[in-house]
Amino acid sequence: MKLSPRVSLTSLCLALMASGEAFAASLCEWAGNSGELVHNLTLSPQWVARDAPIGSVIGQADVRYNLPNEAGLRLVCTNFLAQGPRLTASVNNTQPLFTGSLPPVNGEDLTGRVIQTGVDGIGIHVRLDNPYHGAGGTPDNAWTFIKWTSVPWQGYADHDPGPLGIEMTNLRAFITLIKTGPIAPGPQSFNGVQLFSGTYSHVGTVMRYHLHGTVTAAQCTLKADAVSPSPVDLGAHEVKDFGNPGDATKAVPFQIRLNDCESDASGGTQAYVRLDGANGSTPIDVDKGVFSLSSGSGATGIGIQVLQADGITPFRLEEDIAVTPLSPGDITLNFQARYYQTAATVTPGEANGALNFTITYR
Repeated sequence: MKLSPRVSLTSLCLALMASGEAFAASLCEWAGNSGELVHNLTLSPQWVARDAPIGSVIGQADVRYNLPNEAGLRLVCTNFLAQGPRLTASVNNTQPLFTGSLPPVNGEDLTGRVIQTGVDGIGIHVRLDNPYHGAGGTPDNAWTFIKWTSVPWQGYADHDPGPLGIEMTNLRAFITLIKTGPIAPGPQSFNGVQLFSGTYSHVGTVMRYHLHGTVTAAQCTLKADAVSPSPVDLGAHEVKDFGNPGDATKAVPFQIRLNDCESDASGGTQAYVRLDGANGSTPIDVDKGVFSLSSGSGATGIGIQVLQADGITPFRLEEDIAVTPLSPGDITLNFQARYYQTAATVTPGEANGALNFTITYR
């Protein structure tokens, strides 16, 4: 009976020790050296057509990158037997979110998930991968996300993540660049902008992610003498040169020259040409590329037809027509034009026509 107090005291000490271990088991701590998990993503040069619609993917969508941190550090979060308090983590954008309207990107609504990059017209979507993709403790070595796996991201761990814990060392993510507005000419650099940071229980904000690389809007310049010859001389003709509607004179070549084109060597961007009537000229047959003479012309019964480079195929009017893939340097677009009989009777007189052309890049 004299030993009873000693037994009771030992039992109390064991209970206190067990309680202390359960509390300490819920913890985020450095495995070795402490510091910052700094990740630098360097993209290869990217191109996007100048007139690509808002919401277009620049390059490829959801490209996965697995980036080590610069110092080779390891942060580990454990919750032994799920006995400790809930661990929390957050990955928040440090650049503003894009607040404008975007169409679905590859069928997905990314509202509130596109981060501005510091370059006007370019946003980025970051979809986090392991260990930020868990759900309800599955897989066990991952955080449970609250809303989505995109940045801005919020998550927690109230489960036992296993003997290795939840480890933050590499940053794995799927990256998509998105056109959000007009992009200035020339290479646009991200200059190592910080996109987001990570905050974890017990250690605070110890992760940051930076973006490097350039995006260039593929396009060309147009000089004052872009059309050659200007005007295009279709020649002098006699009324007897025409007989029936559909008759035409010999086609005359002309060119539109694109200068200083910027594009990737793969030719992923196309130049489009649109022709619209001007100075009183209006379409007569859009499909055949025939338009009327301009105001002040005296001749009747004829119009002007625009042909593709082969001199045979009509060039459709009032429509964006793909004419060539872009390549770096200067590009010459070849066309032909001729008088085209539009009525049963042709009368002589001055026969002029005018078109406006618009070049777009997609």
